Amino acid sequence: MGEYSPSIEAEKPYSSRIELHFFRHSIKESDVVSETDHGVRTSREGKRLLKQDTFSNVNLDQAVAFGSPRDRAQEAAGFMMAGHRDDITEDDTLESLKEKLDAELKYGSKIGVDHRLDFHESRTGSPVARMLYAAMDRGEYAKAIIEDSDKMAEEIGDASGANYSFKAAGIASVIEKYMKVAPRWDQLVAEKSGQYTDTLERYFGTHQGMSESFLAKVIEKTQGLESRARFIEAFSKQGFDFNKGFGMEILTGPHGEQALKINMIIEGKDDVPGHVLDQEVSAATIREIIQEGTEGQRRLMGMALRRRREEGAVAESTVAERANLSVEQIQAMESGEYPDVPDYVRVVEAMGYPAADFARFKP
Repeated sequence: MGEYSPSIEAEKPYSSRIELHFFRHSIKESDVVSETDHGVRTSREGKRLLKQDTFSNVNLDQAVAFGSPRDRAQEAAGFMMAGHRDDITEDDTLESLKEKLDAELKYGSKIGVDHRLDFHESRTGSPVARMLYAAMDRGEYAKAIIEDSDKMAEEIGDASGANYSFKAAGIASVIEKYMKVAPRWDQLVAEKSGQYTDTLERYFGTHQGMSESFLAKVIEKTQGLESRARFIEAFSKQGFDFNKGFGMEILTGPHGEQALKINMIIEGKDDVPGHVLDQEVSAATIREIIQEGTEGQRRLMGMALRRRREEGAVAESTVAERANLSVEQIQAMESGEYPDVPDYVRVVEAMGYPAADFARFKP
């Protein structure tokens, strides 16, 4: 369920290619209790499955893995990228993976962190988060994210980042990064053909609900809501299984033209039909998804900021003074028209409220 091809054959000539692979982490350790969940690692059984599902024919010289700030996502990314190596085993930890993969590097690491791959909910978190965990318990987690979370967040001003559009925008912004990298990569391939092959590879360990939100947005915008509903039913409403997700190619043509292609296969199970997504998607669609998530988050943060200020009977001028901003900037924030999202968090902190429920969107 949720399998996809690690190598998508291009239907037209290209001069260079960037392959992006997004997948859910593997099985967690069952005996670990962590308040923040960030330190929860992959179980031995999870590592065995990662070794089984690992990509083959990876050019490690041109590959890097990224995970969310949670250890299990970074471990999954490292295993999926390099688990085909004989020296990487079920006994490896995140630390030993890095030690082996970074041994010949002069600087940096083969396993990095990208906050956009992370989720922003907990069982005791915001109202939207609590609703999603209740849906998870009844086996409808991804369905609730896609169909219900945006509406609920708008109704109550929940700025935690647990909602559909925010999750989709996070994955889309990772893809946009490599859309911007592609011209330079194409230039390097052309200028230093003896040093580089034509394909750059990136592996992303993430969490249930993240890839599903992005794919649902793409399907919604390119095929409509009926097709989106069939997609939700294909993974039985809960989301991708461990180690499953989707692949994406960014192809640069001989004249600099760029094409984006998504590939995902969800196999049918019992009486539920599968779902195949194998199509090109426009750069405009990717940017539209990012814009919706960014503008939506500003609006939600503005609503939450205004509510908290009014609950505390704090004047706009007082908030502005504490945060070293102008009254006009505070007013722009509360209307959702202020561009710098991290400043919202700074204002909330200046008001004396914890900023944990205000997710930071980092395009």
